[in-house]
Amino acid sequence: MSSGFVRGLEGVIAAETVLGWTYPAVPMIWVRGVPLPALVARGFEAAVALLWEGFAGDGLTGPGIAASLGAARVMAFEGIDHLLV
Repeated sequence: MSSGFVRGLEGVIAAETVLGWTYPAVPMIWVRGVPLPALVARGFEAAVALLWEGFAGDGLTGPGIAASLGAARVMAFEGIDHLLV
């Protein structure tokens, strides 16, 4: 008895995005034109800057995000002493 469904996803587009893609001929995931291993090698902040580009303001850079995250960590830990008693 046939259910009418075809197995597999060949040719099916589940979602379209500017953030990442793969090529069937090359076993690699690309994120905004950067191969995933190269993106990982850039570090967390640089990866975040690339992912947020065009979505969260202009001029995002790895060093800029690192500075902002660092400042936020300092502020968070400055106010935590009273919670550690």
